Amino acid sequence: RPRIFNRMSEANPSLGQSQRSTGITSGMSSTIGRPSRVRISRIQLLDYLHQRHWWRIAQYNLVFTLVLWGAFIAQIYLRASVEAAYQVKSGIQQHIQRIESHP
Repeated sequence: RPRIFNRMSEANPSLGQSQRSTGITSGMSSTIGRPSRVRISRIQLLDYLHQRHWWRIAQYNLVFTLVLWGAFIAQIYLRASVEAAYQVKSGIQQHIQRIESHP
């Protein structure tokens, strides 16, 4: 497996200062017909890893939010007849309170 993350000065000492600072070489290498390797800097790697971490956390948060909304919708659906049940209960209570006992 080829080494990709070399120090820029060790990898190609003929590079100018601007190419060393960016960490990327482009075009053809000195050997004709062979493309040069893309050099990835540490900052680019850290940025990529940070973005992967952010996406992983965002996916967990999205799943949590969808579960929360699902529970909310389920409770609304299951508790839709609460008002009717309360009216039936209060009607029974009022009917029982109106019953007079005979001595």
